[in-house]
Amino acid sequence: MIIQVLLWIFEAVLFLLYGCFVLRILRPGIEFKSSFTLTFLTGLVALTSLASILSLVMRLSFEALLIVFGGGLLIFFKEWRLDGLKSLKRLIKFSVNGKVWLFIGLVLFGLVLDLSTRRAANPDTGIYHAQAIHWMELYPAVPGLGNLHTRFAFNSSWLVINAIFSFAFTGIQSFHSLPGLLVCVFCLDALSAIWKIFQREARFSDWGKALLLPLAFFTIITESSSPGTDLPAILLLWFVLVEWMREQEQPGIDVYRPLVIGIVAIFAITVKLSIAPILLFTVIIFFQLLWKKRYRDAVILSLLGIFILLPWFARNVVLSGYLVYPQSVIDWFHPDWKIPLSWAAREQEIIQAWARIPREDTNTVLAMSFQQWSKIWFFNHRRLHQAMLCGIALFPLLATLIALLFGKIQCLLWPEIQKYLLGYLVIYSGLIFWFLTAPDLRFGFGFVIGALVLGMLLWVILFPKVIFRSSKIIVLMLLVFTFLFWGLQYRSIGPRTILTRLFIPTAYTSMSTAPCKLGDQTILCAELYDECGYNAFPCVPTVNPEVVLRGSEWSEGFRWISP
Repeated sequence: MIIQVLLWIFEAVLFLLYGCFVLRILRPGIEFKSSFTLTFLTGLVALTSLASILSLVMRLSFEALLIVFGGGLLIFFKEWRLDGLKSLKRLIKFSVNGKVWLFIGLVLFGLVLDLSTRRAANPDTGIYHAQAIHWMELYPAVPGLGNLHTRFAFNSSWLVINAIFSFAFTGIQSFHSLPGLLVCVFCLDALSAIWKIFQREARFSDWGKALLLPLAFFTIITESSSPGTDLPAILLLWFVLVEWMREQEQPGIDVYRPLVIGIVAIFAITVKLSIAPILLFTVIIFFQLLWKKRYRDAVILSLLGIFILLPWFARNVVLSGYLVYPQSVIDWFHPDWKIPLSWAAREQEIIQAWARIPREDTNTVLAMSFQQWSKIWFFNHRRLHQAMLCGIALFPLLATLIALLFGKIQCLLWPEIQKYLLGYLVIYSGLIFWFLTAPDLRFGFGFVIGALVLGMLLWVILFPKVIFRSSKIIVLMLLVFTFLFWGLQYRSIGPRTILTRLFIPTAYTSMSTAPCKLGDQTILCAELYDECGYNAFPCVPTVNPEVVLRGSEWSEGFRWISP
């Protein structure tokens, strides 16, 4: 845990430095003022995009980290010696009044620290996340790496930034601390919203952030121990949603906010493609900028989007031969390492079938009618998850019914809803997109919980006086449920593991492997559950006999014998 905290401090300071620098460039000549969250997210986007560019030409090891660190030092000494240093101090300071709230913040920090130092919770980490990071630590982007294992072609910029901050070159272990840091920022943001509720100063967006906190601990926070892509994609969606709502409440109060929302939404799809409907926020903001004749900001947003997407597209082409894998609609490139079109299409079918009904034959699932598979899909979930899915429709329907029955409430509800109507449309559109493409709940928690919270927020509008009088009780309930949901996860791990994690977080799990042949070369293959872990390298679940090396070295990549 001690090392984890030191890594968080190092990473957070770098993200804040890069974030301050980028935002300052976007608005030259004015005093820098922005929130901790927006600055952190801007730095995350900037550094990840830089790391993606570096990964095309060099391994993400000591050399790449030195470049990133050197850039941070240059920003610190050249740009931020005077007023910038004050801004950095202001951003790092968490101003919550009272010792009780400081204690609550420290407890919340401790919960995240505990969860993030455990064994990697995401099942895909042992299958391909850890191996993909290991490849980036040792080699630049490898041509046709997706031929070796198709999951390696699921290019995620989140794995890239985890690789550059893994510190594997130290020989201690490959660290994966970034997920926990992102969760800390989310919890810090949510706690500030809960404090505003306690002070009876909360806006609609604050209620949204506060409600997300216990639901996050109930569903996804355990994955803070893994470099998996589900957690960051979901948190980025929530960040964008809440910041967009805040912009509707206080338009123009933070001149950076619209641009940051736009670029974070673009960045989110490079983390996980299933979050694609989040781009609607960027489209909305772009046209709002044009409508307000802020042409300079619209151009900046477009250029930043290109800067984010180009290295991601380039990595996609190098790893798979496709601009976006496994989406084969855009089929512009034909390198010798390209994954065959039939395999790309089949990969997409496998993902869809597994998301609908896990462990069932792919062809059988795809042959089912919508009514057949959706019924099985729903009843395959736990009762609590079924209740969440029902709540998505139930909360807004009941609120609408009450509004229709009582004219005064209807007059109160509709003007408030109009402010956030586009946000509702984006989240519910994303919900439909997720359900029709790959409705695995692990992929869709961002939209599912987002829709659930938006439905619950209607009741804040319907009964403001009751909510206002009960605000302190609600705050207590939010904190109690957050701690309770952490406790439910804690029982499955056991208290004995804390002592083993006090100094250093749990490393990737070592899995059982055996040698197997890849052409004339020997590689390792998984023996249990298709999981290779990290240490056995290079390793795949199984070897495809149609795939061979393109040269004599791993770094030269892989291709099909007869595509």
